[in-house]
Amino acid sequence: MKKKLNDMGLRIHAAMTACRWRVAHYLKDQTGAGAVEYAMIVAVVVLGLVAAATLMFPTLKQFFQDVAKAVADFFKAHKGT
Repeated sequence: MKKKLNDMGLRIHAAMTACRWRVAHYLKDQTGAGAVEYAMIVAVVVLGLVAAATLMFPTLKQFFQDVAKAVADFFKAHKGT
């Protein structure tokens, strides 16, 4: 019985050590940071272009409002499916 508890304690210790290592490795990992930063830059540029186009061209403003309404109506119609 004592040997089983000792083996179980070693397994738990090994699992906890591996878990700590994985968490530490995950927190140090920066590989996806560049892609996220580029995506944020693209999003800001797109928002700026849409805002400029909306301010400069009233017909585009109406077009974007119609698209937004159509998208909202689509999601309302397909909410339960």
